[in-house]
Amino acid sequence: MAVPVLILGNDANLPVHYARHLGSIDVALAIGFLWVAWRPARALGGVLPIVAALVACHIGSSVVDVMSHRAVASSELLNHVPEIVGLTALWLLTPRPIHARARA
Repeated sequence: MAVPVLILGNDANLPVHYARHLGSIDVALAIGFLWVAWRPARALGGVLPIVAALVACHIGSSVVDVMSHRAVASSELLNHVPEIVGLTALWLLTPRPIHARARA
């Protein structure tokens, strides 16, 4: 979904430069998800906090934009479902410390 935005610079009538920046962020997020899917032990070290912050910012700004009628809720939901699913999968793949597993 992000590659056309990155290459073509066309996203929601934004100027090309800004659209490409957003496409870059989304491509980086997708690469982070793939990296952790390949090597789950790497999730906790740095990818999980960065992805969680990015998704929280996307969701927070989307809520503000929907509430102020600058965006449509259904469109925002469709655009951010992959991020939410990816963050959830990332969290589930994150290895737990041994002492946490012993209590479970």
